[in-house]
Amino acid sequence: MTRERLSAALEELKSQPVRNKPLSLRLSGEEQKRLYKAAKLQGIPPASLARVLIVTGLADLEALPRT
Repeated sequence: MTRERLSAALEELKSQPVRNKPLSLRLSGEEQKRLYKAAKLQGIPPASLARVLIVTGLADLEALPRT
């Protein structure tokens, strides 16, 4: 994901209604370290980065041609 796409996705999520449906994920220690490091570099909470990555990843999957 490009920095520009990440920034745009974060801005879009800020304008959306309050989210109140929890989701629990189990990450390996290495995955958690990578998430926290990336979130720190972006200056956002890890949960926000995870949400952006999930939402944009789902959008990418939905855009793929169905076979």
